[in-house]
Amino acid sequence: MDEQEINHIVSMYKKKRERESHNYHTNYKYNESMQQANRDRAKEYYINNNAKKKEAYIQDKDFYKAKSSYYYYVKNEKLDVFHAKFSDRVKLLQDRGFKVQLAVEPPFQLL
Repeated sequence: MDEQEINHIVSMYKKKRERESHNYHTNYKYNESMQQANRDRAKEYYINNNAKKKEAYIQDKDFYKAKSSYYYYVKNEKLDVFHAKFSDRVKLLQDRGFKVQLAVEPPFQLL
C-alpha cells in the first residue's frame, strides 16, 4: 500500500467515526427508551457480575494494600522506611511487575 491509499483509508475511517458520533448524539443519546434500556442493561450486568468483582478484589487485596502504602511512603518521602518495614510488600509489588523505586525522590510530581 502506498501513502495515498493509507491516507484515503484513514480519512474514510475518520468520516465514519464522525458520522457515527453525530448519529449517536442526535438520535440515541437523549432518547428516553434508549436511556432506560442502557440503565436496565447496566443494572443486569451489575447484578450478574457483583460477586466476580468482589472475588477479584479479595484476591488482590494484599496487592492493593501494598500499592497504597507504597504511595503513602512516596508522598512522605520515606521510601527507605517502607523498604525496611515492609519488605514483603516490596517483593509482592516487584513480583507483579510494579516498578518500586529505591531512591527517596518521588517518581512523579505531586500537586
